[in-house]
Amino acid sequence: MSESNWSNINSEITKITNQIKSNFHNEDNLNDIKDSLVNTLDNLKNLLNDLSHSVDKTIKDDEIKSDVKNLLKEINQEFAGSISIKLEKFNDYISSFEEE
Repeated sequence: MSESNWSNINSEITKITNQIKSNFHNEDNLNDIKDSLVNTLDNLKNLLNDLSHSVDKTIKDDEIKSDVKNLLKEINQEFAGSISIKLEKFNDYISSFEEE
């Protein structure tokens, strides 16, 4: 993954977060969005785990298998890092409504 790709993903997440801020002020809507985001992240985690297991089962060449699994691990770490920062900001945003 290139830095520009992650930068683009990060920009898109920021854009979506800003859209949410400007369009949703109802606590129920915010909690629904938060739950949906958490579910999406869980699904992505499961998808990457399933893909890793499929690699284990189908790729016979150990070097290729190792390279693919390392790539999946890097993707997972990069995505998780980017998302966790945005999710924390989103949680802070939701908390600000709960305090009002």
